[in-house]
Amino acid sequence: MFPNTAHEPHPPAGADAPRAGGRHGDDLDPGADWQHYVRGPAQSVVRPVAVLSSFGDVTGEEALLTRTGSVVLTMEHGGSEPSVVMDYGQNVAGVPWIEVASSTGKPTLLVSYSESATWTDADGDFEGSHNDTGSHDRVETFHVHERATVSSGLIQGGQRYQRIALSSPGTLVISDVGLHYTSPRATAADYRGWFACSSDLLNRVWYDGAYTVQLNQLPACTLPVAWTVSDGSLVARGGNLAVLTSGTGWSDCTVTFQTQVVERAAGWIVRASEEGRHGYLFVLRAAEGPGNPACLEQFYVDDGHEERPQDNVRRYTLLGRVPLNLGLDGSWHDVRTTMAGHLITVAVDGQTLCTLDISRLPAGVPARMNGSVGFHQAWGFKHRAEHARFRHLRVVAADGSILHHDTLADEAALAAFSGDAVRHPNPLPVILDGGKRDRTVWSGDLLVQIPTLFSTTAAEDYVRGSIELLNGYQEATGQSAARVPPVLPPASGPQHGQTYSAVYSMHQLVNLALHHLYTGDLTLSEEQWPWARRMLDWCRTLLDDRGLIVTDENNGLDWDWYDGPKTGAVTAYNAAYHQMLHHAAAVAEALGRPEEADGLRRQADTLRSAVNEHLYDTARHLYRLSDQQPDGVSLDGNSLAVLSGLPPQGEAPKILAALEAVLPGTPYGPSPFSADTGFWPQVSPYVSDMYLRALFTERATYNALDLIRRLWGHMATSDLHAVGTAWELVGTDGSPGFGAKTSLAHGWAAGATAALSAHVLGIRPASPGFATWSISPQPGDLTWARGRVPTPHGPIEVSWTRPGDGFALELTVPDGTHGTVTVPLPREQARPVIHFLSPHAPTDDGEYRVRTRGLVADLSITTGGSYRVTVG
Repeated sequence: MFPNTAHEPHPPAGADAPRAGGRHGDDLDPGADWQHYVRGPAQSVVRPVAVLSSFGDVTGEEALLTRTGSVVLTMEHGGSEPSVVMDYGQNVAGVPWIEVASSTGKPTLLVSYSESATWTDADGDFEGSHNDTGSHDRVETFHVHERATVSSGLIQGGQRYQRIALSSPGTLVISDVGLHYTSPRATAADYRGWFACSSDLLNRVWYDGAYTVQLNQLPACTLPVAWTVSDGSLVARGGNLAVLTSGTGWSDCTVTFQTQVVERAAGWIVRASEEGRHGYLFVLRAAEGPGNPACLEQFYVDDGHEERPQDNVRRYTLLGRVPLNLGLDGSWHDVRTTMAGHLITVAVDGQTLCTLDISRLPAGVPARMNGSVGFHQAWGFKHRAEHARFRHLRVVAADGSILHHDTLADEAALAAFSGDAVRHPNPLPVILDGGKRDRTVWSGDLLVQIPTLFSTTAAEDYVRGSIELLNGYQEATGQSAARVPPVLPPASGPQHGQTYSAVYSMHQLVNLALHHLYTGDLTLSEEQWPWARRMLDWCRTLLDDRGLIVTDENNGLDWDWYDGPKTGAVTAYNAAYHQMLHHAAAVAEALGRPEEADGLRRQADTLRSAVNEHLYDTARHLYRLSDQQPDGVSLDGNSLAVLSGLPPQGEAPKILAALEAVLPGTPYGPSPFSADTGFWPQVSPYVSDMYLRALFTERATYNALDLIRRLWGHMATSDLHAVGTAWELVGTDGSPGFGAKTSLAHGWAAGATAALSAHVLGIRPASPGFATWSISPQPGDLTWARGRVPTPHGPIEVSWTRPGDGFALELTVPDGTHGTVTVPLPREQARPVIHFLSPHAPTDDGEYRVRTRGLVADLSITTGGSYRVTVG
């Protein structure tokens, strides 16, 4: 979709490297290269580059770094725990491994992970993945008694630091340590777009944002199939369901097998339809603390979808629970399930535990008289996946004939099953919200990540995969899903349980429109338009008699979940709806549906009038937080209003000025809400991105660059927490906003990258796929900038400098496109001069036109080629 192009060559030998100095500590030479800012690892195996610290009896750690020796950790009886903290130099993502050369005694190896240098103790930074796309834990324990390669096989999605320690006596000799990198490795050659300017800090911010999105990309089929076979049994770790393909017509029969609960539970399903979409599920569940003894649970499973947790797409109707005296502590148990007519009887270790009479089920639960058998292990959400072993599966018909028999000791046994558990759990390439957590596809994060990705690597398939995954979980009401963990299979509506809030559902339609805007491709939009219509219909159910979107306790959450739902007519949600309507109209127009497009624009105009009548405070030049909190003010509500074109004529600059006065200030930019709201004051890079784009939109360039330096620059340079990626939240003291739990590689914080390309280089699409474009550089206090933005027609390249009080711009635009170039003027009545560099000089005056507007000039260019524009 985006053509490959040659990349800018490295600078000639002797070219100046980036150096500090000049305004804001930055005044790089225009010949400085950009490639050295790129953070993608060169190899798929990544190893540490430094030792942060060591404690106790540890030797050879430096030799381990150079791979010229081994690190030796020794713990004596009664002695202190030896530890060494390895530094990978930046945030990385992958499956860690440790090569143990030898072991003396029976030491316990304790490995913990952290993104920040602050939390490199035995607990790591506490919270891992919220689903099984990565490890739930930031601490791993291994009992190593011989030479071995030690690994959990699970992804640590964000780590700069790895602490290796012994927690029991013995000696361990470690000859190598590293991780298998699992995110796309975008080196300089993979950057379809790039950026460089006179500010070293802004360059670092740009590439940190690009790397943040890359670190959160999950390639298709990265995760292993949930079921495997080892040590003579089927190992089921998550994966939900799979059933015997040949058994959908079985009726009365007896199923026997042996099972071992490794973690949490062991489940099996009987009388199941194809792939286990419907059936009766039995779960042996281990005790989970006081008040939760071991039990046998009975469910009816159907292809509905559960409200919570996020880890299931099926509806589980609880039919019964039987307390157990069994010790589900890792021992093997014999299980027998007999189906005779309406009765299903379960016995474990020869003891009958329950008889389920399917003729006496709750209303809405059907009596299934035939079906297959299989196993069930739930994926984990904020806990580990269920993990069990199964062996010696045997299915015998009522007449004594053998329907199926397999020891489950060989990998070939898996071929008899069909369902989620025997397929790759992530068939689509997607973009996750965060590296270490949540590791879920979220619509709000995509809103920021999509422009950044299309400004950098243009990996369109990740955007498409994310949109398809989310849109497949649309509710029957029409509300869009807002977050889906990638371990869930691609689906088609109606589904249930993956929504979050009204505004996050609205964001998803904008994401679809952004894909169309950057690619010009109508295939995905055409496929998803029925989904979009249902979503638009659902949104209209939220309108009150004033014509405003109104939310309640059930759908009023936003990015700041910790502040609780915002109810009533909320400016931010109405501004998001206004933005969504305009984006939807653009897609409808491109799809050849002009009547729908006109109708959507009329709805947007009606909404604009209602918002300005009921939510705009003309005296303060600010939009109210909501009609329920009329004195409160939000950064996102006012910024989105400016971005979506809500304000009355001439009011947008006044709104931005008033915001700065009313919101509490921090060294890292404004707090998201006025103090009278009582909401948390932590600085959000997510809503600060909206503010940043609003500043650039109104050409408040100095303020915009200052915000990038204060917020994104802080994340890039913080002594303890700078890891090469952008953070989820920033505290008012400059530390990660959620403490150790903060995701330091969070997609919604990557917006400064796209903003710098769109406004400092000035390259933006004016119509889908850059068929028409706008180039409008905003220099601010910078002395030069150059870079490239990829388009489906070929790259657009821009390079500008500021000689004296003038301005010089060179640009190359692809054939088959046209657009407008806007350049700053040093004084009114100054007139730019345009030179054609290639492919030829104009034959008449029709190839460009110039129009001045105060201190800017617009040049209309109608042919592809290279141009130089000078103003002096």
